[in-house]
Amino acid sequence: MPTCENEQLIMKAFNHEPIDKIPSFVQSIMDAVWNAYLAKYEDTILDDTILITPIGDMTSFKAFGYSSHWTGVPGTEVEATDKLKAKVAEMTVEVRKKDPRLSISIMGGIKGAAIVAGGHSIGWHVGGAIRDAKLLEWWLDQLTIAAPETSDIDKFIEARRQCLAQNFVPIPGVSLIMEPAPQMIDFAMISILMRKNPALLRRLFNFLTDIGIARAGASLKTGAPLLVIPDDCAYKHGPMISPAQYRAFVLPCLQRLTGFIHETNQHAKVFMHTDGDIYSMLDLFVEGGLDGLNPLEVNSGMNIGRVKKTHGDKLAFVGNLDTAELLPFGTEKAVRRQVHIIIKEGMSNGVKTGHVFAACGTLHHAVKMENALAMMDELKKINDGAVSL
Repeated sequence: MPTCENEQLIMKAFNHEPIDKIPSFVQSIMDAVWNAYLAKYEDTILDDTILITPIGDMTSFKAFGYSSHWTGVPGTEVEATDKLKAKVAEMTVEVRKKDPRLSISIMGGIKGAAIVAGGHSIGWHVGGAIRDAKLLEWWLDQLTIAAPETSDIDKFIEARRQCLAQNFVPIPGVSLIMEPAPQMIDFAMISILMRKNPALLRRLFNFLTDIGIARAGASLKTGAPLLVIPDDCAYKHGPMISPAQYRAFVLPCLQRLTGFIHETNQHAKVFMHTDGDIYSMLDLFVEGGLDGLNPLEVNSGMNIGRVKKTHGDKLAFVGNLDTAELLPFGTEKAVRRQVHIIIKEGMSNGVKTGHVFAACGTLHHAVKMENALAMMDELKKINDGAVSL
């Protein structure tokens, strides 16, 4: 199976094997940070840094020195019947009476879209449009899951080949429950269904899991040995639903998805991306079959040293340098110092393993480009042995 040095390092980290270098991961880099980089360094970008693939331009991640980045997946589509399409069109007419920028998706979400300064388009989620159990049951009857076209899988295979040739790792991101469900029916309705119609809620959750399994299957066909599940399930002060509710309604779905991944490829690994305070969820994630967690959000109180002590033998961790305060407002010296702290705390009994370095989220528009570069430069110096821990 084709691979590269950085992928081997990441897989060793997830297998809790000793590694001599700490690989890295980035969720995304927003245009403001990348444009600041281009304004200063565009003329110095080397040919082997340019990485434009059939599934997207990875050049910014390479330029900043990252080992890996999560991508989309081969296009597993959800198809709607003509009846549902007509219903969506009818509901869109109604919602646009309140705001012409809004529309309804076939998945039942109220979406906003607009063109802003500079001609850029932006989109946002407003809420769930499905407000009662009867409509939800009818809605689910109108949806089917279509497997991706072979040509779409081939695009991802080619993108993976290009990335590996430049020692870069594309990590497909597959879906689960806690992000798509509230975009269909909102948390208020989820709460009501938990009490009054749990069978219908489980039907919805199982349908969403089927989508995730289809996407995971397509991703594994590309040769990817590592997948990420973006499924935010916590706020800054704790889970969106209680651990008991997660166990009752979400855990079986998580086990079904991770079980499918591990059964399809016994060497594959899968980690979850969820912001927020997830200390109370860690045992559930282990039980759910996850191999790792990301991003260990600092301003939600997550600390890699703490989780390594309690769960470092069961989970690998991808994180956890602060993007809320340190990268936007800190000094380069403070950033470099924190890189050392995180790598030391990410060790297991003094051994580098079970840790992939990352900021705890997107390099968003407020992040200082210079701080982001200092972060990755210090990691490189540590990996090269130019500075000691």
